[in-house]
Amino acid sequence: MMESERARPSTTASGLRSGRTEENPAAHPERSAQRGVEGRAEGHVPLPGEANCAGTMDVAAEARRRAPGLRVVAADFSREMLARGARKTGFPAAQADALALPFPAARFDLATVAFGVRNLDALDRGLAELARVLRPGGRLGVLEFFRPESQGSRFVHGAYNRLALPVLGRVLSPDPAAYRYLVASMERFASRPEFEAACRQAGFEDVRGETLFPGVCGLVTARRA
Repeated sequence: MMESERARPSTTASGLRSGRTEENPAAHPERSAQRGVEGRAEGHVPLPGEANCAGTMDVAAEARRRAPGLRVVAADFSREMLARGARKTGFPAAQADALALPFPAARFDLATVAFGVRNLDALDRGLAELARVLRPGGRLGVLEFFRPESQGSRFVHGAYNRLALPVLGRVLSPDPAAYRYLVASMERFASRPEFEAACRQAGFEDVRGETLFPGVCGLVTARRA
C-alpha cells in the first residue's frame, strides 16, 4: 500500500493472502532476511500516511519510483516473499493475515493488491478489512485474474489457461503445480462484475473496472466511502 508524505493519514496492505499461496520462490531468502521481516513485523507501528504493498514488493517499488514521497509498508501471508521484497526494496514489512490485518482503523490512504484477493479464504472479510484500514476517501486498487463471463472472453481465458500457462509453468518454474493451482483458482474466482458488487457491499464507492488483457486480467479501483 502507499501513502504520501503530505498529510500522513495512512495506506494499507496489498497482495495479502489468508492461509494459502500459489507462489513458491525458486530461491529461498537467507534466514537473516527472514529474521529482518519478523523483527519489523513485531516492532513496526505504521505512521499516519504510510502505504502498504506486498508479495515481493514489485508494485510498491514501482509506486515509489513514480511518486518518491510515498511511504510504503508491505504486508503478506508469505514470510519468504516478504523477505525477498524487503531485501530488494528496504521497505518495512509485516507478515499478516488479510482477514485480520494488524493495523488500526482508518490508517492508510491507499491499498493495492496484485493477484492476491483470489487466494483469500473469505473474499467478503478480506474486502471488509481493506475498507476498515483505509481512511474515508482512501483508494483501493486490485489487479486480478477474474472469471470471464462472455463467451468470447471465456474462450480466450480457456485457451490461455490450458495452452499458455502449462507451457510457462514447465519453462519458468521449478514447481509446475503452482501454475495448475493458478488455473484452478482463476476458474473458481468471482467475475469482475461480481467482485465490483462485493466491493460496494464492503463499503466502497466509485467502483470502476477495466479489462487489461482480453478475458484474462482486470483492474478494479474504488474509493472508501
